[in-house]
Amino acid sequence: MYEFEPVICAFEAALNCRVTLHDPGHSLYLGEEPLVDPIRESHRRSFPNRCGRSPRSYCVRHCMDEFEAWMERSGRSVTVKRCRYGYLEASAVIRHQERRVLTLFAGLWRRDEIPANLRLLQRLLPVLGHGLLGEAEELHRRRGMSPGFKAVVTSCIDANYARRITTADLAARLGLSVPRVCHRIKSEFGCTFFELLTATRCFHARLFLINSDYRIGEIAELCGFGTAEHFSRSFKSATRMTPGAFRRKFRRRPPDRG
Repeated sequence: MYEFEPVICAFEAALNCRVTLHDPGHSLYLGEEPLVDPIRESHRRSFPNRCGRSPRSYCVRHCMDEFEAWMERSGRSVTVKRCRYGYLEASAVIRHQERRVLTLFAGLWRRDEIPANLRLLQRLLPVLGHGLLGEAEELHRRRGMSPGFKAVVTSCIDANYARRITTADLAARLGLSVPRVCHRIKSEFGCTFFELLTATRCFHARLFLINSDYRIGEIAELCGFGTAEHFSRSFKSATRMTPGAFRRKFRRRPPDRG
């Protein structure tokens, strides 16, 4: 079901660890299908007896925001992360075109549990991350995404949907005037740039609603909507359902691991 799971499971078995990852841009998806078990995107779901017992507000802020922002500022790609509850794990940020696309974590140990192969884990974790991304790109190429105007527009929006992006940004990337870009988008996609951007944001929001335990306001921020109110209006206009109703109807439940 999840095409990359055998690779990650082999990595875990060889190095005696548990891998968790953050995939904010859904790089490890093929359309709407995850290539990795979505449980891996949440420490609280991966480690219910450890992170699952800690206050959620701290865990989400620390792992999703503070730690990754610190890695961006420091310019580091690998480190050993520690939270205030004493848990440690090897961590690696995977960047593509100067943009963070994945954060991988291996472990979750207390100080007296730190494995002897921690340095080896730090060296191999980025290899795993880049390998997964490379395989995902190959799968997308096999789907037949040909180069050209549409591919550049799609790639640019996919890379920047979570932040503010305008037709002027796209025009600069393509070397065309803003009116020309707007005309070509309307001609080749059958919609405006804003409609295309909103559709992309709603696409990623649907994946978060189905596969993650992020709250509505957190998903709004992750997908570039800014506020939960704006997100709810846009999402309901696109799907005829509120984000909450969509999640209740379509959320993928984790399998019983018992």
